[in-house]
Amino acid sequence: MSLVRVDCHLHTAASGDAVTTLDELAERAARESLDVVFITDHNETSAAVTAAGQKLGVRVIVGEEIRTPDGDIIGLFLTERVPYVLPVAEVVARIRSQGGLVYAPHPFDDGRSSLGRVLPGLCAAGAVDIVEVFNAKIETQGPNERALALATAYALPGGAGSDAHDPAGIGAAYLEMPDFDGPASFLAALADARKQEIERGVTLVGPHRDDLVLRLGQLPAKGYASHGESWSYALALRLASYDLLRAEGNEPVLVLDDVFAELDARRRERLAELVAPGEQVLVTAAVDDDVPGVLAGTRFVVADGAVERA
Repeated sequence: MSLVRVDCHLHTAASGDAVTTLDELAERAARESLDVVFITDHNETSAAVTAAGQKLGVRVIVGEEIRTPDGDIIGLFLTERVPYVLPVAEVVARIRSQGGLVYAPHPFDDGRSSLGRVLPGLCAAGAVDIVEVFNAKIETQGPNERALALATAYALPGGAGSDAHDPAGIGAAYLEMPDFDGPASFLAALADARKQEIERGVTLVGPHRDDLVLRLGQLPAKGYASHGESWSYALALRLASYDLLRAEGNEPVLVLDDVFAELDARRRERLAELVAPGEQVLVTAAVDDDVPGVLAGTRFVVADGAVERA
């Protein structure tokens, strides 16, 4: 199954309060490996229409974030602009009359024009197709969590958007989902994305952009580090969290699942020295000699479905 990365909600300079040009959008989308973006400028579709007709290296779908007396609402898959400051019911009707989808952005963000107060009634009336359950510009997760609870209560699919107003924000949140070719298949793919989250044990909605950049000399480790170097970075971060928990007075269980097989002799000895003082360290290894002798705890052998003390 072909999966695509989709940012459901972002802005260009045509919004008036954003600065991103179409060239900057194309560059940032490529950097963030985005496949599809919905351009949802405030009360405007001109830039989205222009972008959709250009070869930007990312698929652009026309949207619009529309101001209503009750709060902002987004139309996706639009073919024409919807005027602002109309009653929300009329905006919904105009979006749907052109085959578009009704998307409720940042519904419980009190700092912006949001539909939170009237949204439950709109959902109950079947006037909403998608609820934005993750907006990357919301600082605390309470509003996003309320949005997720509402979407769940009304069995509506959840969307995610960076709500980027500058190039750096693009891709701060995205969906990874099956590819689609129109409004109906987009809704079906959104529903399938939730099933994939459960099957794969990963979150597909949320801030996937790197919050921590690791460097190898002057170069980013991501893309330049070897397998062994990447493994060392990951192991160092895990040991740092382990030390932090111990410093706070906790004694966590540290599980090293066949970790020593990935290390050379020097790194094996150093790792063993670091974890030996721990009270609860569980080590697994396919080859007994991979585990340094300094780890003198009780050893067990698992073979043919039986566990025996070594």
